Amino acid sequence: MIVPEQKEDHVRDTLDIHNQLLDIADNLRPLPQSAVALASAVVNPRLGPRDLAPIIGKDTALIGLILREANSAASGARDRIGSLETAVSRLGGTRVLSLAVGDHVHSELDAAMPCYQLSAGELGRHSTAVAVAAEVLNSHLRSRANPDVVTAALLHDFGKVVLSKLLDVAAARPLIEAGETTAGLERDLVAVDHADVGAYIAEAWGLPETLVDTIRNHHNPGESREAAVVCLADSLAHRLAPSDHSWAAPDASDVAAVHVLGVGDDLEVIEDEVTRRYETESLI
Repeated sequence: MIVPEQKEDHVRDTLDIHNQLLDIADNLRPLPQSAVALASAVVNPRLGPRDLAPIIGKDTALIGLILREANSAASGARDRIGSLETAVSRLGGTRVLSLAVGDHVHSELDAAMPCYQLSAGELGRHSTAVAVAAEVLNSHLRSRANPDVVTAALLHDFGKVVLSKLLDVAAARPLIEAGETTAGLERDLVAVDHADVGAYIAEAWGLPETLVDTIRNHHNPGESREAAVVCLADSLAHRLAPSDHSWAAPDASDVAAVHVLGVGDDLEVIEDEVTRRYETESLI
């Protein structure tokens, strides 16, 4: 039985932890304005790839990244592209946005996170794998999810970047060994999970509401097609490009995601295509 004094201490400790989490999240580097503007443009049905080049403007680092990707083997390049507009048209807005955001967050995602048993580079690799799977999966849907779903997939675990700075490794270990899920472990230790923290960060960065909600609900998608895409893409990445932290694999929620998306009959074809993309991009 928890006596009133203990309850007050627990509430005080929880509030202190949440304040620390907010401080860490608020001190992250903000997204470049070009990435924020791209996020809004990609989901605007009146805008196409040609409208994105002026938004990128004079962001020379992003321009170089887009040109390299457009000329890569993974993009099916045959003739060399030197024009930004042509490169954007080849890649499409979805991939350009993913590149812009990914370039900004890769160093944080690639950090080692002992509390999650993640070695350096492991979360970044998994996040990329989920984004690739989301792109393939969305291309097979009869009714496509929102174009920013690939960026949501890339950022789905970004809340772990913040939580990893506060989670106690010694306290996390027995929960992991007992088979606790990632979100369950987080809620046990700090009363919030990475999906909520990631959504808070995405909202603070000024990203679209649909993207924020997808990150928040990617473990419990309900009827959201975007959250279902990320949920199923997460499951595919864990199965087809497994890492050492297999304890963090999703639960049966991916079964519900298959139903929401209506891809049960196409799942084998989707898995084969995702596997080929992983091989092309050296993710397996």
